[in-house]
Amino acid sequence: MPYAAINDTERRIDLSLGIHTSRIDEWDQSMIDYHRSEPTPYIALDRLIEHYRPLENAFLVDYGSGLGRINLYLNHRLELPGLGIEVDPDRVQQAWENLMSYAQTKQLPADRIDISFLGTKAEDYLPPEKANTFYLFHPFSDWIFREVLDQIVRSIDQWDRTVDIILYYPSFGYFQSLQHCSLFEEWLFVDCPWNKDERDGFWVFRHRSGADKEGHQ
Repeated sequence: MPYAAINDTERRIDLSLGIHTSRIDEWDQSMIDYHRSEPTPYIALDRLIEHYRPLENAFLVDYGSGLGRINLYLNHRLELPGLGIEVDPDRVQQAWENLMSYAQTKQLPADRIDISFLGTKAEDYLPPEKANTFYLFHPFSDWIFREVLDQIVRSIDQWDRTVDIILYYPSFGYFQSLQHCSLFEEWLFVDCPWNKDERDGFWVFRHRSGADKEGHQ
């Protein structure tokens, strides 16, 4: 299992940002292909930020965004704009409320912060051209991930661009899907050394656009 996310340090960081994301939500049996909503630990995100350089003009899409931690914290640390995709309407509403509170701590109108949340199934979402960074903390089953990956590939086919997929605590099935996809190669691994669980880390897979490849020849 990942490093325990819910502790006093997590809550203190939430408080400093004016948000409430330190919570784990279980699904009932009607959503067996969607996993519980669990925030990525801040300690792990800090380690990712230490080692990962975002793409130029990065726009972050967080699948299974829950209460909005990824979008809000990476906006706070890296000023990344982005979108959270969440299937549960109550969590979407709470994420919007967190955005409003976060904006207040920044002393900015909420519409000045380029973050939004969308209530939809991840597999139904076709990323727009500006979306180039995708984050997943194992939010759903392997077969839904394959459908999500198909949508990302479809988007790349329409608008070729360099794209990163960031996986935290992934299943073997996620790796298999990416290995079978000829567009992506493993770019970076960031270990979380405080945990002996070999899955506790970040894997970044990158697709380089044709223009990017030509520029590096």
